Amino acid sequence: MKQNSGSSKPAIRISISDSEKGLEETRRLLNLKRQLPRMTSEVMLRKQFNAIDKDKNGTISLNELQTMMKTLGQNVSNDQLLEVMNRFDTDGDGSISFEEFRNIIRTFMPKPNDRKYLLESFKDIDIDDDGEITFMDLRSYMWKLGDDPGDDEIKAMINDVSSGKDGRVTQADYLKFMNASD
Repeated sequence: MKQNSGSSKPAIRISISDSEKGLEETRRLLNLKRQLPRMTSEVMLRKQFNAIDKDKNGTISLNELQTMMKTLGQNVSNDQLLEVMNRFDTDGDGSISFEEFRNIIRTFMPKPNDRKYLLESFKDIDIDDDGEITFMDLRSYMWKLGDDPGDDEIKAMINDVSSGKDGRVTQADYLKFMNASD
């Protein structure tokens, strides 16, 4: 490095190509930040799918679909299950792939910006009904869905959504995050 005259500190030289690289990196990071809610939703959807796929063969069988419905408190007849299977098993292999599962969720779940739905889903996750989703709430909810993420993963999910980064997700945080996921 070149020394400044009269100073013992080295001169800092930044070339145009360095600043262009920095600008490109900033653009890439901003793009990732915009995509994070959607990517997080995709990860959560994959986790839900994996939690239902008990035998870990990459598909959901009729039996696994029935177990999921019971876990969610839904009494669905065999005829109704067969109807869902026939409607969404687009490749006709007798099971639901991840892509087919995604279509089921898109069809039956209200749109993420439906405030009533979002408030109900917040209450489902807020196990202790204190108006905030905490580490223990999310862990209990994930266990209820049949998933067992690690402590670090749960903390990361909470911190991704919490505006205060204090380990608590308020209703406002949750609504803002879910609406950003569209």
